[in-house]
Amino acid sequence: MPSSKYSHKVARAIRFALLALSLIVASIPSYAADATDAALAFVKQRHLGNNLDSMAFTVASRTMTFATIKKQIGISDAQSLVREKLSGLEPKYQGQWDADLAASYAEFFSSDELLSLTDRGPASSVAAKFGALQSSVGRSMQSKSTGILQAFVSEALVDAFKQSTQHTDKPR
Repeated sequence: MPSSKYSHKVARAIRFALLALSLIVASIPSYAADATDAALAFVKQRHLGNNLDSMAFTVASRTMTFATIKKQIGISDAQSLVREKLSGLEPKYQGQWDADLAASYAEFFSSDELLSLTDRGPASSVAAKFGALQSSVGRSMQSKSTGILQAFVSEALVDAFKQSTQHTDKPR
C-alpha cells in the first residue's frame, strides 16, 4: 500500500499547486486593471493624449481627399474645414485614444510607477525610465491606435468633402 500513500501525496501536491496557480492567475487581471487605471489617470492628468487632433490633421492633410478638397475650395479653407470637422469629431474618439495610450503605458510600467509619475512628475524615481521607454510606448500605441486614427480621419474627411462639394462655386 505504499503506492497508495504516494498517490495521495502526489494528488494533494497537485491540488495545492493548482490552487496556488489559480490564485496567481486570478490576481493578474486585477493587477492589469490597476496598472491600466493608474495609466489612464496618468495620461489624463498629464494630457498625454492631447495630440490626437494634431496627428489626425497631419494624416488627413496627406490624403488624396484633402488634395481634392484643397482644389475645390483652396488651401486655407480646406485646412480650416478639415480642422473644424476633426474638432467636432474629436470627443467621439478621444476616450478610446486615451485608453489605448494608457494600455500602452501599462505594458511598460507598474501601477506604483505610474502613480509615482502622476504624483511626482519629473521628480519621480522612474522619470528616467519614462524617458527611456517613450519610443517603446509609442510603437505600442501605434499598433493599438492606427485603426482609430484612420476611422477618425476618414469620418472627418468624408464630412469635409461633402461640405466642400456644396461650395464649389466659391473662388479658390
